[in-house]
Formats: sequence, C-alpha cells, structure tokens
Amino acid sequence: MSYSDKPLMDIPPRNQIAVWWKVKGKDLYGQSSYESPVEINCRWDDVMEEFIDTGGNRQMSKAKVFPDREISVGDVLWLGRQALLDDLSVPENNYGYSEVRMTKFIHNFDQDQVLYIVVL
Repeated sequence: MSYSDKPLMDIPPRNQIAVWWKVKGKDLYGQSSYESPVEINCRWDDVMEEFIDTGGNRQMSKAKVFPDREISVGDVLWLGRQALLDDLSVPENNYGYSEVRMTKFIHNFDQDQVLYIVVL
C-alpha cells in the first residue's frame, strides 16, 4: 500500500456552523471576559454522555462537538450563525449557549490529521 493509498482518519463531516467565544480571562469576581465571537465549522451532536471533568468529577454532557480547530475549557459555543444572536458581546445572554467543559484531541498515526472533540 503506498502512502497515498492509506486510509485517512474518519473525521465526522463539519457541515454545521457554530459561534465560538474564546475566553480572555476572569475578573476579580470570577466573571469571564471573551474575545469577539467567530463562526466556525463543526459537527454538533446533542447527546448525553457521562464524562469525567478536569476536577475528577462525573458529569453528564448535553452535547459533543467536533470543531474545525482547537477550543479550550471555559470557552463558549452556540449552534447557529452570528446574525441570529441576541447579544454578540455576552454569550450568556443568548438562549442555548454552552460552556465547554472538556476537550480532547486525537492525532492519526502519521500525526498529519487531528480530530478535536469538545464536550458541553
């Protein structure tokens, strides 16, 4: 089998749009501040699955997202286009927003593809 014949990693099609707010930091009261929102391509699956959070606690997810880029715990995602948002600057003011509670990524054998997985 030649290199070009090798099967690629099975990455779900990213045919949905989500809005992503990257967290900049927190103020003295623990309130997050965010960078300007960006539309990203993703696959968004509304699924409840048990997972272990960064504190070692068992949690239930409400969705699993396969974004086209790396996203961090604490960032916020919203399924849909920016034009449909009620508030661009405060993600919590938009019904259906979700904070990222866990992230992971998987490289293929040749390290030339990455599958990003985000748990909400």
